[in-house]
Amino acid sequence: MKRGFLSWAVLLLAAGVLIKLHLDWTPQLPERVAAHFDMAGQVTRMRPTGAFGLGTWAMHLGLAALVVGLMSLMHTLSPHDIKVPNADDWRQPAHFKIACHHLRDWSRWFAAALITWGIFFDRQLFLANQRQPPQLDSDAMKILIAAAILGMLILIGMLWLRFSRNPPR
Repeated sequence: MKRGFLSWAVLLLAAGVLIKLHLDWTPQLPERVAAHFDMAGQVTRMRPTGAFGLGTWAMHLGLAALVVGLMSLMHTLSPHDIKVPNADDWRQPAHFKIACHHLRDWSRWFAAALITWGIFFDRQLFLANQRQPPQLDSDAMKILIAAAILGMLILIGMLWLRFSRNPPR
């Protein structure tokens, strides 16, 4: 199996699930939906359903594409621009290509995590708009935010650990 295939498969699966769920959820929303909430879960801004439905999944996919796109351009930089542990080893021409590959692969996992988080975030917005009047579950959002922070720390830690090891000889 080609290296990196799994990260692409997971990323594309997450994107497909996001789009499928939005196609299922959007018709169930009222004509105008609550799109912004304060810390207490009260509505602060309403939007037309179409703009809300298109805007949220486009935002999640756009952010994921930005992460993958930026990391895919790392190979165009000078090896001296890479800031990782054991940088002197990873900056060697033979190892720089491997470092860029690790960054590209990691970016796809990170993007898949962003999209997955976006699915849960959008689900909370959908559930909030099912209530009358719309009310966001603040406790669920706190858990979701904590999960996002923890997930990012884990993914960044994994990347740091990967570059803490010496490149293959």
